[in-house]
Amino acid sequence: MKNYVLICDGFSPNDVDKCVYSKSQNGKCVIICLYVDDLLIFGTCIDIVSRTKFFLGSKFEMKDMGEANVVLGVRIIRKGDSILLS
Repeated sequence: MKNYVLICDGFSPNDVDKCVYSKSQNGKCVIICLYVDDLLIFGTCIDIVSRTKFFLGSKFEMKDMGEANVVLGVRIIRKGDSILLS
């Protein structure tokens, strides 16, 4: 059901991983990774991420857990403008 809502809003499924969806608007990009009942949303600017969260929140019951530190056992380290995965 989530994938139908994403596709109707202009998201495209990734050819390799059908749990990953992306959308580009005006040079800005947002990516959603689905895993069971969890979503990881990230993008090139906070505005498009916020709009995506607002849209999804209007369609589904959601809880914003804030910035991710670990995803599927992969640690996320932020250093300045860079993101490292460990």
